[in-house]
Amino acid sequence: MLFALGPFNPAVASDPVAYKLMHASSINIDMLEQEEELVQQLKSYLASEKLDGIRAVWTGETLVTRQGNPIFAPPWFVEHLPKDTWLEGELWIERQQFQLLSSIVRDRHPNEKEWQRVKFMVFDSPSIKAPFQDRVLTLKTHIQTINQPYIQLLPQHDIASITELEQLLETIRSQGGEGVMLHRKDNLYHPGRNQNLIKVKPYQDDEAVVIGYVPGKGKYHGLMGAVWVITSDNRKFKIGSGFSDHDRQYPPPIGATVHYRFNGYTASGLPRFARFLRVRNSPDS
Repeated sequence: MLFALGPFNPAVASDPVAYKLMHASSINIDMLEQEEELVQQLKSYLASEKLDGIRAVWTGETLVTRQGNPIFAPPWFVEHLPKDTWLEGELWIERQQFQLLSSIVRDRHPNEKEWQRVKFMVFDSPSIKAPFQDRVLTLKTHIQTINQPYIQLLPQHDIASITELEQLLETIRSQGGEGVMLHRKDNLYHPGRNQNLIKVKPYQDDEAVVIGYVPGKGKYHGLMGAVWVITSDNRKFKIGSGFSDHDRQYPPPIGATVHYRFNGYTASGLPRFARFLRVRNSPDS
């Protein structure tokens, strides 16, 4: 098997839509408890569930993925969406249904019946120039005007203490959910990774796009040794652990989105001890 060795593919993450979106920093709940300043400021944040869906953006004209790829939704799904406001959210069915959702959304010929199971859970708008708590109020008005059951505003919760955050995270996890998003109430919408938007999970994880391979050595001679990946904010690094022998023989293809775990960051800001979890099949894959 031959491997592409180049660590950068300029075709990845090049669509203008990708650079207009805000991306969360990530922290696990144990590490968050050690961030005294953040813990003391939890009242300044709104909390929502981290949905395991497909991120989608309504541009006022079309529904696209976070990389700007078109989402082929039925006309009725988007006909009531506003023409003058961007909406950002997750296409979602319910917890632990990502693979079903992915098969529905990736179909270039939308199945009308299957799409009736999908909801657009709106959580922000890049085009509203106001603090987050005010953007939420404006979005609430938009969603009420749309008045369609499949277009919903993602619930936001006030958090008064680390105990309340832990309880919310445990409730979501016990019901099969992923984690919690913390968004500072006074945060303006700034594209790129933002320390005022924080993903809280029992562990740190993220996604990246495969852009190349490193050949295996020793017992992995002739197989894939590691993959080069690039994140949404253009950070490039290698993932070499977490792969089965089958994964190494048939590695994730160039352009695939992979889900990985990690333990904090290096001094240069790269994920430390990144470990492959799975290929995340989505319209951007």
